[in-house]
Amino acid sequence: MGLPLVGLGLLGPVGLAAGVLGGVALIGVLGNNPTLEVVSQRNVYPRDEEDTVDPSDEEDLVECGISRKRKIYTLKSIEKREETRKRKKEERKEAGGVGQDESSSDEASSSDEESSSDEESSSEEESSSNEEGLGDVGPYKKVKKGHRMRSKKGRTRKDADHIPPRASLRRAREDDYLLDRLRDVNPGLYRMIMSLDTDPRGQDLLAMLVRRRHHRMALTTGRSMESCLSRQLLADTMLKGNGGKVFKFLTLMSNPQSSWNIRKDAGLASGDYSADDSRDYYRRGYRRLLQEFHRMGIVSDGEICELKLWVDQKEYLKRDSPEYQLILEEIRLYFNLFFN
Repeated sequence: MGLPLVGLGLLGPVGLAAGVLGGVALIGVLGNNPTLEVVSQRNVYPRDEEDTVDPSDEEDLVECGISRKRKIYTLKSIEKREETRKRKKEERKEAGGVGQDESSSDEASSSDEESSSDEESSSEEESSSNEEGLGDVGPYKKVKKGHRMRSKKGRTRKDADHIPPRASLRRAREDDYLLDRLRDVNPGLYRMIMSLDTDPRGQDLLAMLVRRRHHRMALTTGRSMESCLSRQLLADTMLKGNGGKVFKFLTLMSNPQSSWNIRKDAGLASGDYSADDSRDYYRRGYRRLLQEFHRMGIVSDGEICELKLWVDQKEYLKRDSPEYQLILEEIRLYFNLFFN
């Protein structure tokens, strides 16, 4: 706050007084909400592959700080690629109808299939998701090495998504007092958080194989303000030791459709999420993730039945759950505070 006050001081006593009063008011508001206090700092999250998805895409993502503009998601790029794909497909059909040879048709089809922007139909994706290994869960290094992540042209089509994200584990790692309590309340969660001491890159942390575009849409990914808020909320929940609630939050924040719904309900997105194979393979992946959480002791025997129903009935795609509403209100609170 020192530098802004120096600038205001050049405007005279009135400007200096306004700066002081404004700073005190902001601190007073943030002081009542620890989450807002954390996410209001610029560059609070270091740049790494979890926050930026891929170094080449870093310029497209927003830093975790108080944004100058309220960002509205429209998925125009995805919609534009879909229109381009359909147009090219129609052009190939028309060319085939007037005698285009099979080799050129096959070449065009292969090029379109290998493009990272290719949006296949829902029925085709559902039949291929099993073959591609989508929804596989295991240590990050094994998931990444065990599957072909890129097309023949070198474009990334799939990602190994850390679940939970390392950024949340790092935030939880900073609170020594609650960590000591967590050791007794939920030893499994405590061991997962503390594993960053010996595995800072998260090579042995759990990850799920997902489509790259789905990874980019998740609330656990990226440097947008709503993503930062979600990861902080997840860290706070971890420190309370409630493994069942942590699992529910993870299914809501890592899923592209539920993430889109939350953004839309918060006024940060427009349009509807197009149905695709994410419903199919994410549910399969969440079943495996639940098994791993139970094996690690993060989820208790008493919680496993309820969480199985949560996954099987796709409760993470519904808007009326307490967990969904809590995430939504956390995001709304911030944007209403700073943009209304």
